[in-house]
Amino acid sequence: MKKIGKRTRSMILMVTVAVFFILAYVVSSGINGDEEEASLESGETGEKVLDISPDDITQIVFSSKEDEENTDSIQDIELIKEESEWIYGADNEFPLDESKIENMVSVLSNLTSSDEIDSESVNLEDYGVDVEKSYDDIVLTVSFKAGENLYTYYVGNYNSITDGYYMVTETMDSIYMVETDIVDAFNYDLYDLLLPDEMPEINSDYLTGMAAATAEKSYIFEYEITTEAETEADTVEDTEAESDTGSLDDEELESYITWYRTVTDIETNEQGEKEAVDSSSFGQAVSDIIGIAVNEAVDYKPSDDALTEYGLIIPEYTIILTYLESEEAQEETTLTLYLGSETDEGTYMRIGDSDIILLIDTIDLSGILG
Repeated sequence: MKKIGKRTRSMILMVTVAVFFILAYVVSSGINGDEEEASLESGETGEKVLDISPDDITQIVFSSKEDEENTDSIQDIELIKEESEWIYGADNEFPLDESKIENMVSVLSNLTSSDEIDSESVNLEDYGVDVEKSYDDIVLTVSFKAGENLYTYYVGNYNSITDGYYMVTETMDSIYMVETDIVDAFNYDLYDLLLPDEMPEINSDYLTGMAAATAEKSYIFEYEITTEAETEADTVEDTEAESDTGSLDDEELESYITWYRTVTDIETNEQGEKEAVDSSSFGQAVSDIIGIAVNEAVDYKPSDDALTEYGLIIPEYTIILTYLESEEAQEETTLTLYLGSETDEGTYMRIGDSDIILLIDTIDLSGILG
């Protein structure tokens, strides 16, 4: 058998390595099949999908299936711009968070494509944008009116390599590779667009009264002001305090506020004696109440069944605050809060007669209601 020389072995090794790298490149390029090949052939465009102005967009209808387990429950959400205000098409009194809608408008009008593929040269199903055959694969459908024209975006498969989505318009002429902004901007259900009620700003120094109630008891909190005269003799050392250095001219009035609580049994209507409350516990409770953090709005015009689920048909706590809005205010303002069931995420709450149900950080009232 003929021996292979060193030079021949080196050439064989070089060829083998070259074949290895070629195969690795082919495998890598074919990760996403035909769609990745077409995407690479198309090149980058970085151009706007549509040349429209955000001011021209006056209507948006969308349905998003991103992160939805039950796609049967998904509803179309119609948003209409009347003059300078956006309204919810099914209920024009629905309080919308317009900042989220303005972001939608911005994304629609400024959407750019990093790749554009001729749709006739590929199979639309491979990209999740075959509206006729595989509509269930569509992640997001957005229709909108700009000027006198109607447009629709259909967003399909996610591409992890480019960190973007494949998308077609109503013309189906091209497949666009767009950034994830388009999905993020519309990844909402209806109540995500609900503008939550806000807690008013209350200065605890201007609190004039408080009442609270549970299903069993009611609590009335009132304060009394005690005024004492303090002379200079009260502020000097004991040895000097014994001398007659004080005078009426040196007196200063010191005021002390003491809060008292009266508890009434709701079933028997038996009222307890008025008793002073611990100032530290009361101050902490007031601070927690006026500082309630609203996390989100979870419902609007809820049914009785929903109110029962939220624990708000018969609230766990009803809290009524009376306060002055400023030092110069002449009339008291009243704020009523209804606190319902606690969950792992917080506590349900409604402010006054609002139609909005909120989720707030849970607060501890045991220090004053225990």
